[in-house]
Amino acid sequence: MTAWLTSLRDRPIAESERAAAMATVTVLLLAVALLLALSRPSNRPRPTPLRHPGPSIAQRTLSVVAQATESGTAQLTPQVARAADRFLAGYLGYTYGHARASAIVGATPALLRSLRAQQTRVSPGMRVRRPHVVALHSTPAPSGLLRVSAVINDGGLVDYSIGLLLAAHDGRLLVSGLESGE
Repeated sequence: MTAWLTSLRDRPIAESERAAAMATVTVLLLAVALLLALSRPSNRPRPTPLRHPGPSIAQRTLSVVAQATESGTAQLTPQVARAADRFLAGYLGYTYGHARASAIVGATPALLRSLRAQQTRVSPGMRVRRPHVVALHSTPAPSGLLRVSAVINDGGLVDYSIGLLLAAHDGRLLVSGLESGE
């Protein structure tokens, strides 16, 4: 059986077979290109580069109300949204290798020291991604802190969330801690 297949493979191709093979390959390539073009998720917004951020979802929709927790509801105020956006602009740039740790602002000195002390190694695949905030949700947290959950999209198939703990510090709202994704 293998000898027959080997002889079939090594035989010269007739001109009519060559034309049929070329037509088949052309049709297959066109079908694959059409399927790729149709399966591209065009309903997702294009991520904006972090160097020139446009208005975020928090600035456009300041009246977003988070889901109720057992202790009540918390509204995402403009001050909370600005504090989260200010921190996330630098933090996402730092996490994806687009900026240095010194670009992170809007955090308490202790959190800044902690983030700057960590050595982050960013893969080339992660560096090409452009993260942006899709949504912000605010809920009360224990001990008088305010918890903000930021939904992030970096061009991948799945959005992820970052939990921020905000606290009043010297008359301003600053991010005092991070929580793992939900």
